[in-house]
Amino acid sequence: MISGGKGTIFENGVNAPFIVSGPTLIPQNCKSNALVDFTDMLATTVDIGGGKIAKTATDGYSIKRVLYGNAFKTARNVIVAYGGGRSKMQRVNDGGVQNEFYFRERVLRYDDFKAFVSPERKIAKIINVKNDPFENINLMDASQYSVEYLTAKNIFEEALKNMSVRDQNPKYNPNSTQHWEKDNSKEVRREIDRIAHPNNPKKDKKGSFLKIKKKIYKAN
Repeated sequence: MISGGKGTIFENGVNAPFIVSGPTLIPQNCKSNALVDFTDMLATTVDIGGGKIAKTATDGYSIKRVLYGNAFKTARNVIVAYGGGRSKMQRVNDGGVQNEFYFRERVLRYDDFKAFVSPERKIAKIINVKNDPFENINLMDASQYSVEYLTAKNIFEEALKNMSVRDQNPKYNPNSTQHWEKDNSKEVRREIDRIAHPNNPKKDKKGSFLKIKKKIYKAN
């Protein structure tokens, strides 16, 4: 049975089918092993539409040439995917949304090779996803290494060196206190609940709810 699922770093959790149709533009019945990331979609659609986009505006690369059959590979050398599952990735406290790990576990993909990177920033496992769909065989334990494996390993190590030592937390700028958050007295709250309650037998006059809103604003 193939391992993994959503939120994991196995192929079932980080990889998905990508089907493209473009009559007269994209060759039919073709398959590609090119590395493609979701962030490439913006750059690709802009490129197909004849527009230009600043490289600093997106992390993605246009895959137009691959789609049109003019190239076998994209501009990506390595793809990164993160795991951990939603419950393990982030937490919320007074400081905002924060990562559970200083350096979250992740996988790097180059060609048919995939490296598993631990929270200690170490490559713990390298597999060949084409030859090992179950992701069980750690090529790092082999007695002999192929040239392709050594090339992939060097590329993974170089990519890891260029990664930040610590993952950045999501930007968190708390909003200033809103007017409806100030002085919500029980009396005013009861009045709102009573009038807005669907089981209230009393029929509201047109605009009564608006008047109560104005009352709250004035009380603040």
